[in-house]
Amino acid sequence: MGIVGNLAPQQRQSFDDRGFIVIESFASTEEIEAMRKRMDELLQDFDPTTTASIFSTKNQLKLTNEYFYESAEKISFFFEEKAFDDKGNLKQSKELSINKVGACAT
Repeated sequence: MGIVGNLAPQQRQSFDDRGFIVIESFASTEEIEAMRKRMDELLQDFDPTTTASIFSTKNQLKLTNEYFYESAEKISFFFEEKAFDDKGNLKQSKELSINKVGACAT
C-alpha cells in the first residue's frame, strides 16, 4: 500500500486533489545529506551511453521498454524527453537530464 495508505484523511484528500503531498520532517538533515550524497555516487557510476531510456507521462506506452519493466528490481535512470540531440548525444550533463530514478525497495 505504501505511504499513501498511511496518510491521515486530510493528507489523503490533499494527495488525491493535487497528486503530491509534502511530508514535513520526512528525514533529518543528516539523512537528507546522506541520500543526496548517495544519489550523486549513483549518477557518477551511471553510464548514459549503455542505456538511454526516456520517461514520459504522455507517451509512456510508446516509450516503455524492457529497461522500464526491469527498474522494479534494480536502480534505473530515465531521461527527460528532450535530453538527447538528433545524433543521440546528451544536450547537457546527465545530472540535469535525468527525469526519474527507479529503485526497488528492500
